[in-house]
Amino acid sequence: MEKPDFDTLILDLGGVIIRGTGLSTAVKAVSQKTFAEIRSSQTWEAYQCGFVSEADCYSQVIAEVTEPIAASQVHQAIVEARRAVRFNHALASAIEELKDAARGGLRVFAMSNISQPDYAEIKSRKSIVWDLFDGIYTSWSAGMRKPDMDFYQHVLNETNANPLRTVFVDDSIDNVLIARSCGMKGLLFENTETCARMLRNLFGNPLSRGERYLAENARGLESVTVDGDIVYDNFSQFLILSATGKRDIVAFKEHHGKDTWNYLAEDLKHTLKMFPDDVDTTSIALMTLCVKREVADSAMDKILRNVNSKGILKAFFSESMTIIDPVSCVNAIRLFHRYGRGNQVQKSMNWVIEVLTHQAYVDGTGRYVHPDCFLYFLSCLFTECEERQTPLSTHLREALKEGLRERIGLAGDSLGIAVRALACQAMDIDSTVDVNVLLKSQRDDGGWQPGWLSRYGPMGTLIGNRGVTTAFAIKAI
Repeated sequence: MEKPDFDTLILDLGGVIIRGTGLSTAVKAVSQKTFAEIRSSQTWEAYQCGFVSEADCYSQVIAEVTEPIAASQVHQAIVEARRAVRFNHALASAIEELKDAARGGLRVFAMSNISQPDYAEIKSRKSIVWDLFDGIYTSWSAGMRKPDMDFYQHVLNETNANPLRTVFVDDSIDNVLIARSCGMKGLLFENTETCARMLRNLFGNPLSRGERYLAENARGLESVTVDGDIVYDNFSQFLILSATGKRDIVAFKEHHGKDTWNYLAEDLKHTLKMFPDDVDTTSIALMTLCVKREVADSAMDKILRNVNSKGILKAFFSESMTIIDPVSCVNAIRLFHRYGRGNQVQKSMNWVIEVLTHQAYVDGTGRYVHPDCFLYFLSCLFTECEERQTPLSTHLREALKEGLRERIGLAGDSLGIAVRALACQAMDIDSTVDVNVLLKSQRDDGGWQPGWLSRYGPMGTLIGNRGVTTAFAIKAI
């Protein structure tokens, strides 16, 4: 994704870039019901197209409303409404940033249902940044109005815009629908914050924005609990490093003379209880860091001695803790295959196959919130084995692909969607649906929301990390 798919933005004026702040209280000359009837009347539509003068509009429209009113009341209501409108500086600022970043690659136009007198009034306001627009198209000058399809075609022709590369923003669903039917990307305006985020995601480069987020928060990509407490953990840092390959953005203390790792960072204060070193963090660490062969072998020897009564690898290096987790097993098996010792963990592999075959992972695991995490790390194991020319069985591959196909497009947080997209890509499955969801959910600062990665401790405390989600999302996109 080297450049955005869109190069043209068409905005509505009233309701989007010019907002009627407090309009319901500002208009006092007529009731809100009557004011709405005026603005939806045939006379008003003709007035906006330049077919009826202002005076004639006010005198004729009174016959089209329910309540008896005078033309002078209509005039006063319009004056009050004009006074109430305000320029949307926040949205304009966001669009200006996009134009600056595009360096001439983004054109912005206005397309508005507005009468000549109303347009002349707002055009005279110095508070409105008219330089934002490369052109303004009004109903009164064109003699047609939205949602007339001819008006859309007129603007597209005049601007020489490709509808497939054009984004259209309006607060009317009728107007947005017609724009979409013409081939444009239609956005229904709901509020400024949401609109600005959607425009950034459409016109900005998601990869460079995501990478900038990681760089700006380098060595400060801590995890958080569901209660908002900061967690200084090794595990998330290794996941970020494995996804990006950038050592300078993560923070963990180097091990010297030790071959196993703890989930939590050592020598730091934690709100969570510290448990023994675990197989999962150790496996990810040894595969991510450049360690000597003897260090890896020493760790794998300890892992082999750390099994339950069925010979399945336990999650923690502890005699008393008997917990097993399929994702922990998958990552350990991957470590063993990397060092040519895959045949030594067959009992654990057999259990992983059972978990996959019977879809025991559908509600996540004891340590992982998302079922997609199991599928993702399993896809990493497949890739590892293929790279080392020790491919796993075709039957197992098809079972994994079936599990992924069943989950494509399912709702979830950004982390679950990102790892699912990555797993699909590794298994040659189209991930477009999930990638599109990721593109829409990128935040204003370029990162993604944390998503819940881990369950920690006996209470199953949920832990997430924006850096992890962002790193995986960038990789998936």
